Amino acid sequence: MIRKIYIKLCFLWRKIKWKKYQNKYGFGSWHMIPKASKPYTKDIVKYIVKNKGETDCIVEFGCGLCDILANRGLKKWKRTGVEKEESVYQACRAIYKNTNIKFIHGSFMDIGNEKIDWFIAVNFIHNIPKEEMKKILYQLAKKNNVQYFILDEVSGNYPYTHNFDFLVRGGVLPSTVFRAI
Repeated sequence: MIRKIYIKLCFLWRKIKWKKYQNKYGFGSWHMIPKASKPYTKDIVKYIVKNKGETDCIVEFGCGLCDILANRGLKKWKRTGVEKEESVYQACRAIYKNTNIKFIHGSFMDIGNEKIDWFIAVNFIHNIPKEEMKKILYQLAKKNNVQYFILDEVSGNYPYTHNFDFLVRGGVLPSTVFRAI
């Protein structure tokens, strides 16, 4: 009961705080869901902080409104958010203009020749077919020096569900660079 009230208050706060950006840039209401309703964001940040990498570089594809990248625990890290949706990309640039978060409007293939400790792609990959996801991750790993991948494994009523063990077993990603939360 208390958790439900807390989530409703968080939703109300987020709606008040970011409604002007939604009105100005026109991004979908899904992005207004509060972090309290997405506990995986906190879990990912804890995991990253606990398992510090070599360069402190994080790249999140499909960063949305930066529920992960804008976390205070990652403030000193080199953070890059890649967003395909123009409206969300523009909103992020406005919301986080006074931070050290870099934004790229584009796709997976717009990331190249980078040394990345953490590559994050969560909460949208259930819309990508398995073979296409396999190809994308292989090319990303080939073009960049990625130490860890954080990917979500979803099940249920989605167009595609993924279990990323097939990437390690199939040789797409070496087992030493693969981690999933």
